[in-house]
This record gives sequence, structure tokens and C-alpha cells, in this order.
Amino acid sequence: MDRRSIIGLGFIFLLLYIWAYINQPSPEQLEIYQRGQDSIARIEQLAKQDVQQADHFTQQTQERTTPMSDSLARVLMTSQLGTFAPVSQEKEKIVYLENEDLRIAFSTKGARIIHAELLKHKKIVRDSSGVDQKVALYLQEDPKNNFGYELPLSDGRKINTEDLLFAANPSGNTLRFMAKTANGGSFEQIYTLPPTGYLLDYQIKFNDLGTEIMLKEDKLKLHWTNYLDKLERNAGYAKNYSTSYYKIADDDPDHCSCTGNDEEIVTNTKIEWVSNTNQFFNSTLFSEHGFRDALLKTEVLDKASPDLKLLSNQMSLEVKDLNHGESRMRWYIGPNDYNTLAALDQEVEYIIPYGRSILGTINRNLVRPLFDWLAGLTGSMGWAIILLTLIVKMLLYPLMYKMLHSQAKMGVLKPQVAKLKEKIGDDAQKLQMETMKLYREYGVNPLGGCLPMILQMPIWFALYRFFPGNVGFRQKPFLWATDLSSYEEFIRLPFNIPFYGDHVSLFAILWALSVLWYSWYNMKFTDMGMQNPMMKYMQYFMPLSFIVFFNNFASGLTAYMLFSSVLN
Repeated sequence: MDRRSIIGLGFIFLLLYIWAYINQPSPEQLEIYQRGQDSIARIEQLAKQDVQQADHFTQQTQERTTPMSDSLARVLMTSQLGTFAPVSQEKEKIVYLENEDLRIAFSTKGARIIHAELLKHKKIVRDSSGVDQKVALYLQEDPKNNFGYELPLSDGRKINTEDLLFAANPSGNTLRFMAKTANGGSFEQIYTLPPTGYLLDYQIKFNDLGTEIMLKEDKLKLHWTNYLDKLERNAGYAKNYSTSYYKIADDDPDHCSCTGNDEEIVTNTKIEWVSNTNQFFNSTLFSEHGFRDALLKTEVLDKASPDLKLLSNQMSLEVKDLNHGESRMRWYIGPNDYNTLAALDQEVEYIIPYGRSILGTINRNLVRPLFDWLAGLTGSMGWAIILLTLIVKMLLYPLMYKMLHSQAKMGVLKPQVAKLKEKIGDDAQKLQMETMKLYREYGVNPLGGCLPMILQMPIWFALYRFFPGNVGFRQKPFLWATDLSSYEEFIRLPFNIPFYGDHVSLFAILWALSVLWYSWYNMKFTDMGMQNPMMKYMQYFMPLSFIVFFNNFASGLTAYMLFSSVLN
């Protein structure tokens, strides 16, 4: 450090010392500051004493008023629950029924299901570090859910069984809930879970309630609200396969809209069951004697909501005997497995979104059993897809052979078509007539290549609905795809591209590349001179545009399309 720098630093320190000396507080200011600090300390001490005195006063007040509060609580409870008030003095408890497939938790408040864990299925969630983790999968788990009966009391008041605390009496695989009245009557809900399976027997019973409950037209109203959870990675896709289904007696099952808010009103007819359905799971309530006067609502929730949809169901049960009457029902709480649902013999298997009319028929009666057989043969859903591709290609082989034979002839005739162009000139109509005449002479069908594609389209459309609807593909890996029922993330992007997503599907990209190469190969044998020049570019543009669409689609379908295109 040179001499001038040392002098400069010394001068700066001198100025700082002079500034601090000039601005230091005087003795009078220091005395005022100290008095202020002493005052603050005294105020804090007094405030602490006031708080202690207030706490003591509050404790004494609570001790004096507790008996009065309990009495008031009993009066209020009697006012709200009427004859059912005595049972509601108990505390809420959680009790369970469990078998090999289900573990169901019940609350004594309302005697209702608060969640059902499917022990052989898992939900995948992504943690903060971006790693997928398997966690327990629950249905009917949302605290906002409701399930209760509206009981109109004889004095004109209405109560809901959700507000009652039931006494629980477990016995083996049966769980009996009872809410007694002040006059000796009771309302019971009884659940029985067999050793295996997803079917739960459910029964409600009335005991000596004829003078305490007054049902209108012998109908007991049931309110069931269900917030569907986001169980799948592709929540946007799962939303389009989730809704309320119902089955009218002597009619096909029907449902509310899957893509928007909807409302269905069913009156003056019997409804055999109502189902709240996710993409791969459902909670279905069957009634032995049927439901009446149903109002079913579906509400699509905001994308930011932790829930997928809100399903609200209101229906009535017919109850004629309030002294010894009962109503038998059954719950199915489990996966949308076709064979399991079909075994119930209630047509509830139609909640699986395989499609309607011909597409649904193809999926249910052809594609599904074929896939079941191939999966059992190979032990892999991925290899089953490859074998299905081979089977389809073998069935279409005669047509494919004719197509390739026709293309080969067109390639040979291409020089002669070029000579016709030179000879005829710009007369497009005459050129087309002479070219077609040439093709007929050599047995060439320029549209022969379209027929195999047209015949495959029903299969493509059927598989379009089959892969995201069949629970057998859920979380089944193949090659780099981890879930054949959802999109595959070969590359996970750190940002979201509108209409494309935050990931890259390699199956979709490879399929597009194979179609581009196949189109280029076919162009060598096709004369585009008589066609609109835009058609030449459209066959290249279409595969590229479909990358955006198939990037978010089930990887099972994009894998099938890739293998089919490669086999061409």
C-alpha cells in the first residue's frame, strides 16, 4: 500500500471519529432513555399480573358454569335430535372390518364408511424431490363426504343419521350400529364383510319407531355426497372417465356427463343401483327393492382442487313398516374389473368406459377376452400388446399383400405415366383418364392401400377406449413406460408446454417417425402429379401434429401404434 492510500484511510477514520463524537447523546438524553426503559419494564410486569389474574378468573368461571353448560348442552341436543338425543351422549369412535382385499373404517357418528382401503392396489404420488412413491389407495376417504338418512320426526322436526352417535357392536365379520330412542325404539345399520372380495352386505332396520317417525309416502330419503380423489397420475384424463352411473329396472345403465357439470332426475321408476365411478375404481350401492326418486349431480372441480369431482346423489328407499321393517342393500367398493363386476349379474360392468354401440361390443366381447388370454399366456401386458399387433397383421395379411403388390406395379408403371404427361400436356382430365386406363390394363388399384387402413380403424377406435378403461393395464410397466394406462415420461420437462405437457412420450415420437418414413417410402411408388400438391405435405404434417395429441395418451395405445407401424 503506497503512502497516499495510507493518508487517505487515516483521513477517513478521523472524519468517522469526529462524526461519532459530535452525534453522541448528551447526559440528559441518556437519563430520559433510561427512564423510558424503566417504564416499559413496569408496564410489562403489570400486564403479566393482569394475565395471571384473568386466567384465574376464567378458570373459576368455568368451574362454576360447567354444570350449567352440560345441562344446556343436553337441552340443545334434545332440541336438535329429539327422541334420539340420549344415544348421542357417547363419544365418536372408529371401528374396522377387514378381509384379504378391503379394510373399511366406520365412524360411530352416522354409522357410515369414512374410508375404504383397497389392499391390493396403490396410489402413486410424486414427492418433493420428484420421485414417485406408492401409497395406500382409499375410496370414500374425503372428510367432506356425507352419507345419511333423513328421519322426519313425528313432531315435525327432521334429523339426519349423520348427526347421531351410534353404539357399535362388532361380532366376527359383522358390525352392528344402533341408535336408540328415549322411548325404547331404535334405528340400526348392519354391515357384513365376507373373508374375500369387495362386496359388503348392508342392512338398515327399524325397531318400534312407528310413533316417532312419520315418513311421507313411505319413502326414506338418502343423501350421499362423494368427493372423488385424484387416484391417477394423469388427473385430466381420469376426470373424463369419472361420473355417476345408475341402472333403471328393465333398461340399460346410464350416466351423467363425464366431461362437464350435469344433473339427472329419475322419478316414478325403480333404480337398481347407483355407482360413483373413478377411472379404474368405483363405489356402487345396490338395493334389493330398488331406489326411487333419484337426483344425481356431477360437478367438475377446479384443476387446483385436491379433489377430482363432486358427485351428489339423493334417492329414496321404500319403507312400509317402521316397527319391524328393514331394507337390504349391498356395497361394492373396489376396482373396475370386468369379470368381477359381471359376476354380480347386475350389468354394473357397463360402468367401464369401453364405449357404446359397436366400439363397446368390440372391446367387451373381442378385445378384452383376447387380451386376457394373451396376458395369461405371456405374463406381461406389454408382450400381449405385441402379440395382438401380430394377430391383427396376420388377419390383414391378404389385404396387405394386395396393397404391396399394387404399389409395386405402380412403381413399375411410373415411367409410363411420366410419358403420358409429356404426351398429353396440361389436360389434367384427359391425363387422369389415360392413367386410370393404364392402371386397369395392368390390374392396378390406386386405392388398394387404403382398404387395410380402413379395416383397421374400428380396432384403433376400440383400443382408443380400451387402454385407458381397462384396469388390467393400470401401473403395468413395459420397456421404459411405467404405466400402460397412462402417458409415459421418457423425459420429464422442468416446464409445461401448452397442449403438449411437461413430459416427452418416446412411443409417440417413434410412432410419428415411423409413419413419416413409411409415407416417404410410399411416395416413391405414387404419382402425385394428378393430385392436389397439398396432399403431399399433409401426409407429413399429420403424424407431426398427432405427437401433441398422443403425448398425453395411454402408452399402451401408442406402443400398439408404434409396433403396428414398424411391422408395416
